[in-house]
Amino acid sequence: MELDSNLFLPTRQDQLKAQVSELRKRLLKANEEKEKLKREIMEEDIAYIATTKLSEEIRDTTREKASELKDKQQKILDQLMETVEARCVQELIGYYRLSGRTTFTFQNYRGIRLETFYRRTYYEPYYLLFLPKQSGMPSSPYDFTNFVLSKNTLPNFIPIKKITNELFPWDMDTYLRIIHDFLLAYVGRREQYESLRKLSDIPQHNIISITSPQPSIRFIRLIKRLKDKSQLVIELNYENLVNDLPTKVKIIEKNHSSSSSFINDYSNEEDIFLKNRLPEAYTLAF
Repeated sequence: MELDSNLFLPTRQDQLKAQVSELRKRLLKANEEKEKLKREIMEEDIAYIATTKLSEEIRDTTREKASELKDKQQKILDQLMETVEARCVQELIGYYRLSGRTTFTFQNYRGIRLETFYRRTYYEPYYLLFLPKQSGMPSSPYDFTNFVLSKNTLPNFIPIKKITNELFPWDMDTYLRIIHDFLLAYVGRREQYESLRKLSDIPQHNIISITSPQPSIRFIRLIKRLKDKSQLVIELNYENLVNDLPTKVKIIEKNHSSSSSFINDYSNEEDIFLKNRLPEAYTLAF
């Protein structure tokens, strides 16, 4: 089975990533100015804290030896530098998470961590672990030419073997982009499904049941109770697994007593589900 050629075309997520890249450049420039100001403020803070700390710890400086004063000053500065370094590390981690991909080493493996997020919230990361074809082969941390994919934590429905055979290692950008798109779309569908389940707990929405029989959230079936005791059966199909919007929507009205179907026009509601994410699509449609 060959991959859909549309997978290699720019997607809405690619456009968003391009915008994020441009914003990140502007942020970097602003951060340079920010860090310059931070350094100036830090120098003033260090001088202030050192003076305050010394005044608290040294009651009578005339009785202290010069070496003891120097040790106290060094101790204070070391504590300040540890605090500053820890803060810088946290900021760097935040910047790497913005890109969605990080490279690391673990034992004999070279790994790639792929972040997942949906609506400004980070969710679980996924990992690709590669081993060198021959031990002791030096290479750049970003060069996977002499590596093979050994392990991964991806969901089983992602065709990782097919993607790897067709793209790895000569087109790493496309390789990682496609895998990442699969993951982001999966997390998006899953979180939409969970949000809709929470919505069903509110009686006023009259949701009888919500089911999704497949772990990939490829299909969602929703049954809604109407005022005349009939039911609406809403079926959402996600044939494109690199997207978190359904590709097909079918809404059928059924009579609860006879299980017969009514041919009513729900094309407007179906169109709402095709263009909007859950649970907003449900609230807009009904």
